[in-house]
Amino acid sequence: MNYSCNVRAHALYSGILGAFLEPNDNDTNSSENNSIYNKTLRRAAIWLAQNNPYLHSLANNLSSERTHEPNNPFSRARHTNSNAPAVNPHDIVILNYNFLDEIHNEDFHYTRLMAGFVQKSDNLRLPISIYDPNLEPLLFPDLFTDDKEHFHDILNQLQSNNEMRIETYEKYIKQRLMNIDPRWRLHHYWPSWSYLQLEKLRYHQNMQCLLRQNSTYPINNEPLPSGRDLLQPSNYTSRNILNENIIIPVPSFVRTGNTYFHQKQLHLNAMLQKFRLPTLFITLSMAESRWTHLHDILCNSDNGDTLPTNRPFHCANYFVHRFQSLKNELYKKPDLTRFGDITNFFDKVEFQNRGAVHMHNCYWTTNTIEVMISTNVIRSTVPDPEHESELYAAVLANQIHTCDARCQGPAIPACKKRFPRPFSETTHYEENNSRYTYKCLSQADS
Repeated sequence: MNYSCNVRAHALYSGILGAFLEPNDNDTNSSENNSIYNKTLRRAAIWLAQNNPYLHSLANNLSSERTHEPNNPFSRARHTNSNAPAVNPHDIVILNYNFLDEIHNEDFHYTRLMAGFVQKSDNLRLPISIYDPNLEPLLFPDLFTDDKEHFHDILNQLQSNNEMRIETYEKYIKQRLMNIDPRWRLHHYWPSWSYLQLEKLRYHQNMQCLLRQNSTYPINNEPLPSGRDLLQPSNYTSRNILNENIIIPVPSFVRTGNTYFHQKQLHLNAMLQKFRLPTLFITLSMAESRWTHLHDILCNSDNGDTLPTNRPFHCANYFVHRFQSLKNELYKKPDLTRFGDITNFFDKVEFQNRGAVHMHNCYWTTNTIEVMISTNVIRSTVPDPEHESELYAAVLANQIHTCDARCQGPAIPACKKRFPRPFSETTHYEENNSRYTYKCLSQADS
C-alpha cells in the first residue's frame, strides 16, 4: 500500500508519543506525591483506547484492576543507569528507533500517512490513506451522492479522454466554491477540509534545497554535484527522490503560518529601507451589517441566510469587489484623492473573529505628508455641518471614538487609544514622538 515504513511517523501522527519519564529512585511514594495522573486524564485515556485503533494495546491495561496503581495506566520509562543525571519528572520519551536515511526522506509525506480505517465487517478494518482517491466521497457522501465528479474522478476522466487540460487541486476547489450549485460553499466543513488538503500539497511543493557542505563535495575544491547526483531511487515507488546525504529539502513556508508572515514582514522591512516610511497608512474594515447591497445579495442567493457570519464566501468576495472598486474609482484618480499618484503599496488582509475582512494598507505617494497637511487633505477636525453636511454625517457615524472598557476609558488624561486628544492649533510633528500631533480646536475635535 506504500504506507510509511517509519514507526515514528505513524506514532506521531496517531498521537502515540512514547512513555512518561519517571524519577529514577526507590521512593515508592514519590510517584504519588508528584503524580500528574487524575481521573480526567484516565477517562481520556480510556476513550482513546476504545476509539483509536492505534491504542487498542492499552485497552487491557486500562480495564484491568490494578489496586496498587489505580490512576497510572500509562507507559513509563526509567533510566537503566542509577547514576544518570536528574531529570524532569513526567517528561515524554520518544521512541528512538534507527531507520535507513532513505526512509527518513519520505516517511512523513502526507500521501503515506493514514487518514483512518474503513469498516469492512465486524472483524475487519482496513487502513485508508490520507491521499486515497475515494477519501473525499467517503467523508462527504452528502456532496458526492453518486461517487462522481470529485477531484480524482475528474482527473481520471481527463486521462481517459486524452485531454491536454490540467486540472489542479486549487482550480478544482475554486470551481466548486463558485459553482451554481451552492452545496460546497454552504457546507460547514468541506471548504476548511479542502483548504487543509491544499496546504499539504503546497507544503511539499514550496521547497528550497540546501546543499550539505561535507567531505564528499567540498565547495571550494571540487565542482558542485550535477542534478543527477542529487537523486536516488525511492523505496516506495519507481520514482527518484532527493538524496538527503547531499542535499536537504526545506519547506519554504506554510501559507498563513508563522514563517509565511515572517517572510511578508521581511518584504515590508525591505520596502521601508528602500522607500522610507509610507505616506499613508489606511485601515479598512467591513461594515457588513450596514451594507444594504450585501444584504440584498445574501437574501436572494443560495439559502437566503442574511447572517454574514454564515456566508463567508459571499462576504469576502463582496469586500474584495468593493476594495477593487475603491482603488479603480478613487485611489487611481489623483484629482479626486489629491494625494498624487501611488508609487508603491503594501496590503495586508486579516479576518476578525466574526469572519469579517480587515485590511491594513501602506501607500507611498508623490505628494508628501507636509503638502497634504497644508492643503487640508489630511485633517483631524470635525467637518462643518452646514457646508460639508454629507462628510459631517459620515464622520460622526463611523470615525468618532467612544470610550468603554475595551480602551480602559474614559480616563484622565487619556484612554489607551489616546482620547481625548490634547488641544493644538496645527498638525505638526515633534521630535522624539512616534506620532503626529493633530489639529484640535474644540471638544468635538478631541
